[in-house]
Amino acid sequence: MTGGSSVKLPRGESRRFGNLLGRNSAVPVISDTQTTLSLLQDRAERFGDRVYASFDHQKLTVGGLYNQVRHTAARLSTQGVSRGDRVAVMLDNHLDNLVLFFALIWVGAVHVPVNTRLRHSSLEYVIAHAEPRMIVVEESFSGLFADIAGADGIPLRIRRLSTGFDWGCEGPVDAPDCPVFDPEDIRATDVLFIMYTSGTTGPPKGVMVTDKMLRASAYASAQSSAAKMGDIFLVWEPLYHIGAIQLLPLALDVGIELALVGRFSASRFWEQVSSVRATQIHFLGGILQMLLRQPPTLFDRQHRCRVAWGGGAPAHVAQDFEARFAIEVRENYGMTEASSLTSFNLDGHKGSVGRPVPYFEVRVVDETDAELEQRQTGEIIVKAREPGLITPGYFRNEAATRAAIRDGWLYTGDLGFLDERATCFIQDVLKTIFGVEGRIFLLGRSSVLWNS
Repeated sequence: MTGGSSVKLPRGESRRFGNLLGRNSAVPVISDTQTTLSLLQDRAERFGDRVYASFDHQKLTVGGLYNQVRHTAARLSTQGVSRGDRVAVMLDNHLDNLVLFFALIWVGAVHVPVNTRLRHSSLEYVIAHAEPRMIVVEESFSGLFADIAGADGIPLRIRRLSTGFDWGCEGPVDAPDCPVFDPEDIRATDVLFIMYTSGTTGPPKGVMVTDKMLRASAYASAQSSAAKMGDIFLVWEPLYHIGAIQLLPLALDVGIELALVGRFSASRFWEQVSSVRATQIHFLGGILQMLLRQPPTLFDRQHRCRVAWGGGAPAHVAQDFEARFAIEVRENYGMTEASSLTSFNLDGHKGSVGRPVPYFEVRVVDETDAELEQRQTGEIIVKAREPGLITPGYFRNEAATRAAIRDGWLYTGDLGFLDERATCFIQDVLKTIFGVEGRIFLLGRSSVLWNS
C-alpha cells in the first residue's frame, strides 16, 4: 500500500511540518479553523511520499492514505452513509482501519469504535444504544452479530483478511468507475466519534469527542512524548482506544510514522520495538510492570526508543523501568472527556503526573466545591481556558452529562492535590477493569485512557 507524488521538504523544514496550536499566543489555542480532515488534505498535497503508517511489512504513505480515504468515502456514500450517521466499527489494528477512520470523517459520519473484546450483552448494549446506520467488522467477528438484538436490519459490512472491505458492490475500492466527491464541511465542533467507556456504577457511557478535542489530544501527546519529525511510534493499543486514535492527527502534523502491531505481547514487546525501530512507546497502568517482570534479553537495550509516556506508573516502577531499559518515563493524567490529556510531565518528575496543559485549568475541591489549598487532597476538576475542549456530553445520557459537567467544570471523580508549582499528584481514583494478554488490571479511570 503506497501512494502519493514525490514531494521535497522546504528548506528549514527539518523538525516539524505543522502545529496543531495557534501561534504567537501566551496561551496556546487549538485552531477553530483547521480540522483533522483539512490537515490530511494539506499533508497529502505537500508531503504525499512521507510514510504515514506501517503494518505487517506494508507501508502506507500520506498520499496513499488520502487516495484510499477518498475512494472508501465514496463507497460509504453509495451504501447510504451520510452526514450525522453513526457507523459502528469492530476492527483489529491494520492499515484498513486507519483508512476507514478518515473516510468516515470525509462523509461526515460519526465513528463508533467498538471494543473487540465485547461479547453478548455488553456488545448488544453498545449497538442498541448507538443505533448505527452501518456496522463494519472483521470477518472473524461477523458471527457475533447473528444473535444481537437490534442488529437485524443494520447493514453489516465485512473486512476480509485476503481482500479487504466487502462493500456489497463490485469492483475494488479504487476502481475507475468509483465516484469520488468533495468531503463534507467538517467544523471544529463536529463530533467525530463516540467512545464508550467502561461503566463502574452502571452501563457504559458514550463520550462524544469533537474534531477540536481530537486535535488537542494530538497536541498534548506530541508534547508529552517529545515527538519530532522522523520519529516512529509503536502502536500496540487497539484503534478503539483514545490512546491510539489520538496519534492519527499527530502523525500527520508532526511527520512521524505509526508502526501498528496486532496486539500487545509482553514477551515479544522489545523485539517488536527493535524491529520497527520505534522511538516512542505509550503505556497504560500495569504495562510497565508486565515488561519489568519479563526475563532480561538482548533486546532490553538494543532499541532506538527514548521516551515511554502514558499513565499508571508509580515512581518506583518508572525508576526501575528507566534503569533497565534506558528510556525516559513521562507520567501523564487525563480522560477522554477532557481531550485525553489534562496534564503532561515534561520534566520527568517521578511520582507526579505533571502540570496542566496550557489550555486547561485544574483545581482541587472538597465535597462542598470549595477550592483547597496546596497539598490538600480533594477531587480534581478541570475547566477549559478555550471553548470546545471538554466533551459536549455523553451520548443520549443527559443525567450523566449534568452530573459530570457543572458550570463548565468537569468533575473527574479522581482524588489528588497540587503542589506549589501546580504539579499534580494523584492519590486515589475510581477503578476500572481492562484486560491485556488475558490478565485483568484494576487502575484509575482517568489516569489511563483505556476504553473497555
